[in-house]
Amino acid sequence: MAALLLIPFSYAFLSRYREDMPFYLTIEYAPAFLVTVLFGELAVMENVASYLLSFLAFISIYEIGYLVNDYVSIRWENKPRLRGVMEATPLLLALWTTSRLVTFYLVSLYLAPRAGAGYWLFFAFLSIIFAAHNLLKRKEFKVCTFYWLSICRFVCSTIWHIERQVLTELLVAGTILYSGFRLLGYLESKELLFLPNRKSSEFRLLYYSLPLPLALALALDGQLSPFPILAVYYFVCAVLATLLGRRSQTARAVAEGNG
Repeated sequence: MAALLLIPFSYAFLSRYREDMPFYLTIEYAPAFLVTVLFGELAVMENVASYLLSFLAFISIYEIGYLVNDYVSIRWENKPRLRGVMEATPLLLALWTTSRLVTFYLVSLYLAPRAGAGYWLFFAFLSIIFAAHNLLKRKEFKVCTFYWLSICRFVCSTIWHIERQVLTELLVAGTILYSGFRLLGYLESKELLFLPNRKSSEFRLLYYSLPLPLALALALDGQLSPFPILAVYYFVCAVLATLLGRRSQTARAVAEGNG
C-alpha cells in the first residue's frame, strides 16, 4: 500500500473518490474534458494530452494538501473526519510528498513554457489557499478557502489550452454551476447550514434549471461559449440522476415487496 501511494492520484482516490467516483466524473472531470474538446486552441490530441497532464500537475500539488489535512491538521479539529488511508510515519509522508513534487516538476517542464508566468502564479495561489485551509481553525473561515479551492479544481485541467476569450465565461460557469453547488454540501458537512432536502432530486433539478434562461440568452448571439453548454450539461445530468434514482427506488420497492 505504501508503495502504491507514491503514485499521484492514488491517495485522493483511496481516501475520498473511491466510493463517489461517478459523482466526480460527472460533475468535475467530464465537464472539463468537454470544455477542452470544444474550446481547446491546440490540435485535438494535443488538447487531450494537455488536459491529462494539467490534471496530473494539479492533483500532484492538491494531494499534498490532502496529506497535510489528514495527518497534521486533523489534530486540532473538533470533529475530525478520519480519512488517512493507513498509518504513516514522517518518512512515508516525506516520500509521498516528494514523489508528487517530482511529478509536478516533470509535468511542468512541458506545460509551463506554453502557459507562461501565469502557470507558476496559479500553483502558488493554489498552494497558499490550501495551506490556509489546513491552518485555519475556525470552520467558518474555511468556507472561503474551500470556495476558492473548488474554483481551482474546476479550471485546473483546462486553462492552459483553452482560448483566452472564453476563460472569463468559464470562470463564471464554474462559480455558479460547480462551486456554488459544492459549497452548499461543504457548509452542511461543517454544520454551518441546514438544508434537509439538499440531496433530493427536486433540489438538484431546481438548482440546475435556474441558470437555463441565462444560458439561453447567451446562446442567442450564435457564438459557441462555455456557460450555455455547461448549463445544459449539468441540467441533463440532474435529469438523468433523477430518472435513475426513481428507477432504483422502484426496483428496491419491488424487491422488498417480493421479500
